[in-house]
Amino acid sequence: MKLYLVPIGSIHGQCLNHLAEVLNRLFSADVVVTQGCPLPENGFDEDRGQYDARVVFRTLASCAAIRKDEQRVLGIIDADVYAEGYDFIFGLTDPRTGYALIALTRLRPEFYGESGNNGLFCDRSVKEAVHEVGHSLGLAHCPEASCAMFFSRSIADTDKKELRFCPSCQQKVLQKKPA
Repeated sequence: MKLYLVPIGSIHGQCLNHLAEVLNRLFSADVVVTQGCPLPENGFDEDRGQYDARVVFRTLASCAAIRKDEQRVLGIIDADVYAEGYDFIFGLTDPRTGYALIALTRLRPEFYGESGNNGLFCDRSVKEAVHEVGHSLGLAHCPEASCAMFFSRSIADTDKKELRFCPSCQQKVLQKKPA
C-alpha cells in the first residue's frame, strides 16, 4: 500500500516526518509526504470559525488523485474542522474514495488551556492518523476503549486510546490492506 500525507495549508515538517515514520511501521506502507494544498478559500465558515470538512475533502481530491485499490491519502490540516452533525471533528474518512483527513488544532494541549506539550500533541496526532487510515481500509469504530479505532467524542477519549489496534481490528487490517 502507498499512503500519501498531504499537508493542507502550513504544517510543521517535524510533525509530518513523525507521522510518516509511525504510519510506515504500523501499516508496512510506503508513506510519502507530498507537496501541500492551499487552505480552501471557500471552506471557512465565518459564523462557526471552522472549516467545512466537505470542502476540505474536495480540495484534497483536487490536489492528490489516487487509485483506491492500492493507494490512500491522508490530508493534514492545522485548523478547526467540522462535519455535518458534529460540532467539531478530530478526523474524518470517506471510505468510498480512500481519502482521510485529520485536523490538528483540537489535538494541541494549548487548545484546552494547558501548557504546550509537543510529545502529547504528536501522540494524539498519530492516534488520529492511525484511526482515519483504519477507516480508509474499511474498519468501523471499535467498542474497545484502548483500540485505535475507538470513536473519540472528546480529547480524553483520544488520550485513553493506545497506538495499536485491538486483536480483532488488527486481523481485519491484515485482511483488508491492499498490496
